[in-house]
Amino acid sequence: MTLPEKCLWSLKNKNIIYCAVPKQFLEGNSLALWYKGLSFWSDDIWKYDTKSNTSSLIENLGSDSGQSIDVIKPILSDSERYLIFINKTDNTLWSLDLTK
Repeated sequence: MTLPEKCLWSLKNKNIIYCAVPKQFLEGNSLALWYKGLSFWSDDIWKYDTKSNTSSLIENLGSDSGQSIDVIKPILSDSERYLIFINKTDNTLWSLDLTK
């Protein structure tokens, strides 16, 4: 499960959506705490194809970066080569090369 603000549609392919998905199960008031800035999640990046009804893990952010990353404000570069986002835990700017 994830939030709509952690997802974005490809402009080049209407069937593709990229989402940052929390690794942990969200229960109870965890959503309200996250919106209030009182909790943080550790996300992975997933690609969903709505035409073929498939999904694939694009990036294990925590393992590959060595830290917990809670994605906010994701955008795609014009070429859609890069997914750019902010890590909510420390407000750092990140980019992910989607062609790797």
